[in-house]
Amino acid sequence: DAPGYALYGADGEYRWRGLRVGGEVAQSSDDITGDGGAYKINAAVTHGASKLDVYLREVDGDFSNPSFRGADSELASVKAGFNGRLAFSRSLALNADGYTHELQRTEETRATTRATVDYRKRLLEMSAGLRVARHDQPASDAQGTLAIAGFTLGNRGTAGISTTWEQNLGDETVDDYPNR
Repeated sequence: DAPGYALYGADGEYRWRGLRVGGEVAQSSDDITGDGGAYKINAAVTHGASKLDVYLREVDGDFSNPSFRGADSELASVKAGFNGRLAFSRSLALNADGYTHELQRTEETRATTRATVDYRKRLLEMSAGLRVARHDQPASDAQGTLAIAGFTLGNRGTAGISTTWEQNLGDETVDDYPNR
């Protein structure tokens, strides 16, 4: 008798003017890995060129979905994050994003928040800002603050030259965010 596998799920979204609220839920049943569940709740608000997206996702350790792209790093975890843009004009905006990710199997938490002021005009794009990152592990913790600068000349994604620089400002370095 071959092992059995089943995956059930549902998702939905509600939109009203500049507000969007949605979510998804899934349950897997696998004779080998066991039964597990996952859910994600997200909300977004948009006003003109400004926006804010937030989400919360939890994945059980026994959840099984072969098409789930982040399966290895997302199992047995809770992750919450945001992505926002405050447009001051067509050319100038404050962009920010971040997340906190609790990995239950390794008892570690990874978190980062990045904020940049971005200027974009025709074929020129410049950005400057900060990133704060933290990695808590059972044996050690690390926290770093990085300066960020970016420059693009041309069209991003088609033909152009782009560079981004991140430099740690303190003595501690978080593994995921070295000087680059």
